[in-house]
Amino acid sequence: MPILPITQETWADINVLQNDVYHQIEPEPLEVLQDKWIKSPDLCFCYREDGLLLSYLLSHAWNSDTTPSLSELLPKDYAGPILFLHDLAVSTAAKGKGVGTRMVEHLLKKAQQGNFDKISLVSIQSSKAFWERHGFIEVPHDVSDSYGDDASYMERAL
Repeated sequence: MPILPITQETWADINVLQNDVYHQIEPEPLEVLQDKWIKSPDLCFCYREDGLLLSYLLSHAWNSDTTPSLSELLPKDYAGPILFLHDLAVSTAAKGKGVGTRMVEHLLKKAQQGNFDKISLVSIQSSKAFWERHGFIEVPHDVSDSYGDDASYMERAL
């Protein structure tokens, strides 16, 4: 399975995929997504098959149990011992093929190499069961309304 680094040329396809998969939240501006990649390029990657972008994952170092806000650039003092998984998008064409699982497994390897304490994320669009299968647990936590009605803060120790 070809998990690849994100490049400047990937962004047009990421924008299309983001608009296709997010129905319960407003898609983020491309500038905001690219900010995560610019600050943590080794923690952002994608999956292509036959030239088509089927998935992308954006994550970055983080220094707080407070979740970063959607649609905002990261603050200057963002880096810390937490790996925040900002976005995992999987196209409808790739559902059920294990693409999401392989992307998470790849991120776990990167996280261990980076000496992070834990990975945190906000589960949206009924994805909580997927994250639970990968060892994440829901933690009581305030989450910005920008994440949608069914948003859950989740963590996984490393």
